[in-house]
Amino acid sequence: MARRPSSLRAPFLRGVRLREEGLEGKTGYPFDLALVRNRALNLSFDNPVTVIVGENGTGKSTLLEAIAEGAGFGSAGGTRDHVLGDEVTERYRDNELEAFEPADRVARSAALAQMRADERLTDVLRFSWLPKVSSGFFFRAETFHRLARYLDEAAVWDIAPGPGPEHLKMSHAEGFIDFFSGRFGRAMRSGRPHLFIFDEPESALSPKRQLEFLVMLRDLVAGGTAQILVATHSPLLMAYPGCDLRRLTRGSIESCSLRETEHFQYLRQFYDDPEGFVDAHLAG
Repeated sequence: MARRPSSLRAPFLRGVRLREEGLEGKTGYPFDLALVRNRALNLSFDNPVTVIVGENGTGKSTLLEAIAEGAGFGSAGGTRDHVLGDEVTERYRDNELEAFEPADRVARSAALAQMRADERLTDVLRFSWLPKVSSGFFFRAETFHRLARYLDEAAVWDIAPGPGPEHLKMSHAEGFIDFFSGRFGRAMRSGRPHLFIFDEPESALSPKRQLEFLVMLRDLVAGGTAQILVATHSPLLMAYPGCDLRRLTRGSIESCSLRETEHFQYLRQFYDDPEGFVDAHLAG
């Protein structure tokens, strides 16, 4: 029986902001990020595609991780069904505790539990949904190998939904593209609202492959049932037509144009005079 397409249109996540009351007594990372410390974390989404740019250390990945957790995805990436990344971390910590005497394990375990409770930015955020969406996935380039191994092994044991195309036997870029293609295809066929969150998806992709990714996003967004959040350093991805481009600094989030980003300005200077641009920076 065919599933009736949803009449709801993206975006479904309409806003993310700090809960002032939740910040009381919070110290250390991620609460010492300028974005949080300055109470500047207040995002609204009116566009199906939002692209977030910013220099390293501004908190892009931390922000996307918090949003992903708010949607029910694991912090290591994947869907709400892919929790292996978190389970692996828990098993590692449990194994580490074995090295201590029983009397010390209780105290250290409590300290770890408190640390985990204190370090989640998600817990001090308020999410506005219309409606709440839990279908989709969180893609983290840095943890894709772990997720791909889980998917490949889960397919062998038949413990996870969907086919297992053996991502780890592909090149890094092919694994990315194949993963995107499979997830996007299932989302379009389902007709259900989906949220897709990408943290630096360009990391393994050549410029040609990045354009291929943009075509895939266009086809996905055309159905009206997918909301996309992307954090990137790639001007190609920033140039997605009609996207809402947000620049994240060490203390603010603001709308901007592609040509206003440092990424575009640096590359324009490079293309105008490649040798001179590099020589000037090496001499500096």
